[in-house]
Amino acid sequence: MATLVWLRAGELAIESLDLPKFDRDAFQAILPGLKKLSAFKRPASFLPRLVEACRSVGVAVATTRTPEGCRASGASWFNSNGNPVILLSFRYMAEDHFWFTFFHEAGHVVLHGEPHIDGDGRPVMGSDTEKQEYEANKFAQDLLFPEELREMLISHGYRTQAVRDIARAANVTPGIIVGQLEKAGVVRQGALNHLRHRYKWGDNPHIPELAG
Repeated sequence: MATLVWLRAGELAIESLDLPKFDRDAFQAILPGLKKLSAFKRPASFLPRLVEACRSVGVAVATTRTPEGCRASGASWFNSNGNPVILLSFRYMAEDHFWFTFFHEAGHVVLHGEPHIDGDGRPVMGSDTEKQEYEANKFAQDLLFPEELREMLISHGYRTQAVRDIARAANVTPGIIVGQLEKAGVVRQGALNHLRHRYKWGDNPHIPELAG
């Protein structure tokens, strides 16, 4: 029930969004450039830009806080007009998780075109989920942290300056690289937390604030 409430809040959030016809090729083409929006620290700065860029190619993006009992990170589906909807919850309140979730759901839209709800790193809804989750994860990882840059970072070690340099080459923040390194198990959880931006909920249930 809590997840249904969250999904309904997402539907309400996009009701007034004027969406053109969905252009899958155009959406896929703009995704690499959207990484640069991570340079804006505050969600209030990057979210309107993210929403408008996706809206221009027929994709609705909404963010809303989950109610108690809902453990979803993101969801994607197609509305009755054939437009994809990507709903994000800011679960874990960290930049790396937010951006990975966005590109993961974008991967589902581009690759699969089927409804998905993801929570705690695992699918909650969808058919053939193991294969699709792998593909969506790889889609997001390859966009955020391309393999050639992963290999370069391995050769330089996981020092703070090396992470910063690789992040600049990938057009993302160091915090996003840290999240990928933790996910791969090559750095200890929290060891590079000083490079990661975190968020906190304030009065607005759709846009969190920068923590600290």
